[in-house]
Formats: sequence, C-alpha cells, structure tokens
Amino acid sequence: MFFGGQSNVSTKPPKADSININIKVFHGDKVDDVVHKHSTSLHGVPRSNRIGFNDAPIQSRSDIFLTVAKAINITSIMKLYSSSGPSYVNVSAEIRLNDEPDHIVERCIFRGSNDGDTRYESYVAPNAGDLWWDEKFKLCIPEDIAPRALLIFKFHLMNAASHSDEASEPEPPVAIAALNLSINGRFIRDGEHRMKIRRLDSGYTLEQQLGPYLVEDTAPPAVFDPVLSVESFLCSTKFTEDGTLHSLLNWKQNIGTLTTDESRFKMKEILRKFTFVSEIEILKVTHFVAFLKIVPSGSV
Repeated sequence: MFFGGQSNVSTKPPKADSININIKVFHGDKVDDVVHKHSTSLHGVPRSNRIGFNDAPIQSRSDIFLTVAKAINITSIMKLYSSSGPSYVNVSAEIRLNDEPDHIVERCIFRGSNDGDTRYESYVAPNAGDLWWDEKFKLCIPEDIAPRALLIFKFHLMNAASHSDEASEPEPPVAIAALNLSINGRFIRDGEHRMKIRRLDSGYTLEQQLGPYLVEDTAPPAVFDPVLSVESFLCSTKFTEDGTLHSLLNWKQNIGTLTTDESRFKMKEILRKFTFVSEIEILKVTHFVAFLKIVPSGSV
C-alpha cells in the first residue's frame, strides 16, 4: 500500500521458477501435407529440417550442419591485439566462392528456423587461453554453387566496454581461418575439421591476405599451431561426403570407358569398396535419383 510521496523502491518482476515445454507430434510423408491437414494448429509455425534422415527421402534437400567447437593455441595471436583490461573474442562466418573469394553468398546461413542470414555470429568468449563455443548452425547453399563453397571464419577482439555496448561498431577481424566445403566435387567428410588460424596484418585487406592463406596453409596443423576446430554433417540428396559412392556415381568422368584393363581394374576396386559404404549414405542419394525417374513429371 502506497501513502503519498515518491517511492524509492523499484519493483522487479518475479523470476520464473520453471519453463514448461509441450511437444506434439504430427505424422505424414510430406511437410506440406501435414501443415494442410492441421492448418489451424500449425498456422505460422516455422519449419526446420531435422538433422539427418529417418527414412528414404522423397524431397530434394541439401543442408550441411556446422558446429563451431573451439579454438586452441590462439593466445599468442590475441595478445598482440589485446589492450589493458579484460577482453573478449567472438567468431563470425560467411560463405564465399573458392574461385571468387571476393564474392559473398547471401542469406544461406540459418540458426534454427529463422530467415537466412549472410553471416553467422557466435557469442563472445573471454580472451583467456583456449576458446570454446560449441554452437551449431545450418548452411543451405544453392546446388549450382555448393561445390565451390568456401567457409570463411573471422575472429574479432573486443574490450569490456564494446562488449557491453550493443550499438558499438564491430572491430575489424584480427585473424581468419578457411574451409573448403567441397574437394574435387565431393563434400568434405562428416566429422571434425581442424583449420590453421592466420593472424591478419592491418596493412592489407582481408581479401589480399585470404589468397596467400588458401595457398600456403594447406598442410595439416602442427601440434602448437593456432587451430579452429569445427564439425560438419551433410544432409543431402544431391551430394555425398563418401569417396567411394562419389567415385561410383561419377565413374564415367573419373575412369572413362571400360575398354582397358586399367579402367576395368579401377571399376572393380570401386565396387569392392562399395560394400563398405553406409546404408543411409547410399539410400539418401541413390533412392532420390530413382524416385525422380519413376514419379511422373510435375507430381513432386
């Protein structure tokens, strides 16, 4: 009860004791059919593809999931830029083309079910030794340029003042790392990838230093090299990360006609290794190709 005057006591809203999450499962072969059948319940609900395939795919899809795990041995780079007082580091990512490093692919990065962004931004981590993020995002790259995709990571250093001021301009990157998502038409294997981190020279643009980095830093990182670790997982009916399956699907380009003993031997080696390719990898690529051939045009 308030009796005149001005109260000096500020009232804070109570904190929630718990968060309740309700989950309801809808069944159907196609998302569009499920939404149409339950139009009231699912009106305005954003859609997001699951990670992986739970059955033979009947719709085209090319998603690659990336997890930014950690950066190690980076203290020496950050100390060169760090000023007095506490500082923080965040990493951003964008897709460029390996034959056109100046070209940035727009709106192909997704975090959850939001609209596509051109750039991924991690949360900030204290600049104290190794850096840990363990953040996941999804890439949906147009299939015609996906084999040329180059993932560029940029490291940004900020002090405590700029970290607390959301309106402050972002600082220029102090280091970069890069990962080609496709090598000779085959996507990089699922799992961990370790990239060398290169310190940027303030006297040159990022593009001027990106070219030498891509040429010079191709060898695997040494024990004490600054390294960014990411994990990838490809979910595609168009591309594969399996070398044997890729060789079989593209045998004409790689081997040519089977008219020589050498070409026939190469084909036998591919078929011998094919028995060790995982079932889901075969299913998600070859089943969709067969599905398109048997389904009448215009029905999918």
